[in-house]
Amino acid sequence: MEHAMPTMAAESEGATTDDDVHLSPTSVSSGGGGGGGGGPPSVRFKILCSFGGRIMPRPSDGALKYIGGDTRVLAVPRSIRFRDLKKKVEEMFKTDVAAIKYQLLSSDDLDVLVSVTCDEDLAHMLDEYDRFEAKRSPSASPRFRVYVFVPHQVS
Repeated sequence: MEHAMPTMAAESEGATTDDDVHLSPTSVSSGGGGGGGGGPPSVRFKILCSFGGRIMPRPSDGALKYIGGDTRVLAVPRSIRFRDLKKKVEEMFKTDVAAIKYQLLSSDDLDVLVSVTCDEDLAHMLDEYDRFEAKRSPSASPRFRVYVFVPHQVS
């Protein structure tokens, strides 16, 4: 990434929507991610954000599963920076966020979650998202999931 996002000043004015802030021509053209043609599918990505539940072993086989809590869809521009993603998640769930984690495509169990703590981690998450999307049926609903933890949940 060559430049910091030039649209940050618009965010503080309060007159723009989330779409307006991150879809300026500058952020779209310099946004990450491939995808042929550069059309709308490569501009934004959708993730399921799960918050407030717990990861516990399933009684039948001991496999770890996420139980309870809230799950909401978050659509954000591919060019988003980690600090902005974290802010959006905090606003969505109205809480401080201590950790954002995702599950690797190759793992069916939740025993290994990958932490996202900076822009580089977010780029790795987008790579995993792209691999997931390449294997997913186009008619299926979004299922790439991140898990959101508040400070008292992280030990």
